[in-house]
Parts: sequence; structure tokens; C-alpha cells
Amino acid sequence: MTSDQTGTAPFGGLPDASLSDAVRQVLPSARADLERLVRIPSVSADPDAAPHLWASAWEVAALLRRAGLPEVDVVTAAASRPAVLGRRPGPPGTPHVLLYAHHDVQPPGDAADWDSDPFTPAERDGRLYGRGTADDKAGVAVHLAALRTHADVLPVGVTVLVEGEEEIGSPALGDFLGAYRDWLRADVVVFAWGEPAVRAGAGGSIPFVTAYAGLFPDAEILITGVEDPDTRAHGANESLHLATFERACLAEALLLRDLGV
Repeated sequence: MTSDQTGTAPFGGLPDASLSDAVRQVLPSARADLERLVRIPSVSADPDAAPHLWASAWEVAALLRRAGLPEVDVVTAAASRPAVLGRRPGPPGTPHVLLYAHHDVQPPGDAADWDSDPFTPAERDGRLYGRGTADDKAGVAVHLAALRTHADVLPVGVTVLVEGEEEIGSPALGDFLGAYRDWLRADVVVFAWGEPAVRAGAGGSIPFVTAYAGLFPDAEILITGVEDPDTRAHGANESLHLATFERACLAEALLLRDLGV
């Protein structure tokens, strides 16, 4: 789907230039949200970090509410870690889109291997360093930026799922999908920051993709994002290229606009 030479949107909504400007306006708040989340050590593999996982989930929920979702809750199923579900209906006749991300992170490992504190965001040479800056709290921030860009004229219906145990293989996934099937039904599923997930093979978000496709075979699943070989997700000095982050925010805002046929 492309714009015409005048830069108008193919299905209504903001034209490309206006949308780019709108994304730039929300980028500072999206980055602030990302940094706020990175400061929470939400390590799902560490039982002692359970309070941090809950704090992270509640913070994500608050951010989704501020981004315009009227229905938001922190939820669990069986023995799952806390996830966040938010929903907003779209204009009549438009598709419903499920935006997926996760707020849990890998353990930081040996602090001596990091050039700065893993849970204190630090910018160096155009990159933001810290555990979860890329995998996958950036995914949460991308969704927030896209929602804020469209504000009160969201062109599609949206459900946001931010999982809390992706980094340990989503052990309660079956129970979760069963418990919240009605909430999760969508025409299109978007996984932000797709490159790390694709490389994860049997790990990453692939179990969710497989399970969701089995539950809703008619849904279209899109894994989005841009390749960044210097991210070092799961390793020391994990980082996010800030220009790449801006492009991802714009790409998702454009995608939501263009899905609103």
C-alpha cells in the first residue's frame, strides 16, 4: 500500500508527511516510557524478581491508558507471570489488530561485563543501552508511539497484549490463550521488533505465533521491525539504535493507518 504523489493517505487518515510529523512529536514521550520501563528489572527467570514483574506490568497498563486505551487490565492465567491486556474498538467495518510485545527481560549477567548499569538507561553514540532496551521493551514503546500518533482518530480496532514470561518460553501460554480467547481474537496480529524474534527459532515469540495461528487460523500474522546487528539482545551492553527506533514507530503508525480500509 503506497501513497500517491501528493502524499495523501490511501484509505483516509493522516497523509504521509503529517503522519511523520505526528510520530516525531510523540517520540520524546515514547523514549521516556521506554527508559521508565528499562529501569524496572523485570527478569521473569528470577523468582525473587516477582515484585518487579508486577511493577512492570502495572506501569505498562498505566502507559496504555495514557495512550488512549479505555479498557486495560493486568491479568494472569493459571501460574503465569502478569501480562497486560488493553483494548479499544475501531470505526465500524474496520479490522481489529492485535499488537504483541513482552515486558519481561533476560537476567543481566555479570555486571562487570556492562559498560553501564544494565537497568539505568544510558545513551552513547546514538544508541540507548540497558537490559530490555531492544528486547522487548522497545516493542512496548513502539506500540505506545503508534497509538499516540493516531490519538482519537485510531483507524482500526486495537487490542494490545504485553506478555510477562516470553523470556522463559511462555510456560502458561495454553492456559492464557484459553482464558482470554475472546479478548485476543483479531484479524491481524503485529509483533513489533520482529528481527530478534525471527532469529530465536523455537524460542522468542515463536510459541505464541504457532499457538495463536492454531487458535485463529484466519488471522494474518505480521512480524515487523528492522534488523540491527549491534543490538546484543540477551547479552551484556544490549542497546537500541535510536534512529532505528524512530523508523519502527513510523512504520507501525503507517501500518495501522493503511489497515483502516
